[in-house]
Amino acid sequence: MNISVRATIKILRVLQVSALIATASGCATISKQDLAQLGLHIGPIATHAGPDAEVAGKHAADVFSNPQTLALAKAACHGRVDEVSRLAAKGADVNGIGYRGVSVLGWTMVCRNYDGAERLLELGANPNQEMAGTGDYSPMWLAAGSAYPRWLPMMLAHGGNPDITVPEIF
Repeated sequence: MNISVRATIKILRVLQVSALIATASGCATISKQDLAQLGLHIGPIATHAGPDAEVAGKHAADVFSNPQTLALAKAACHGRVDEVSRLAAKGADVNGIGYRGVSVLGWTMVCRNYDGAERLLELGANPNQEMAGTGDYSPMWLAAGSAYPRWLPMMLAHGGNPDITVPEIF
């Protein structure tokens, strides 16, 4: 079954409203186990966000083996937009990928650095780039499900496809 980003947004809004109602009424919030009982399985998430982000026990140096791509990912995660531009001008690929197909833009989202991500997008990073080995998820799809509301409008403003689908999202 393929589900579009629009459908995913609706599902997430229902879950968010349900969690707010449960919290306001004194009930416990919705847990990963509750979601699993509904057939919604949540995969590994960032264990530490920010410039020294860690995902599933990996840091940027573990993810990006290409030195230019690693330097670009680190600069974007730290929000050093002038350095991002300089590295891209010298040939660093703004659509570069690393371990399991993680893109520089996707990694920058994990770092939660809006300025770095915006600069990557301005330089041509593709918000619809599928991340091989992760179920074809893209930064656009991740933005649609993010708890951080700035990601989705940013991706849409730079060509994010609101009808992009991923197979078996949970």
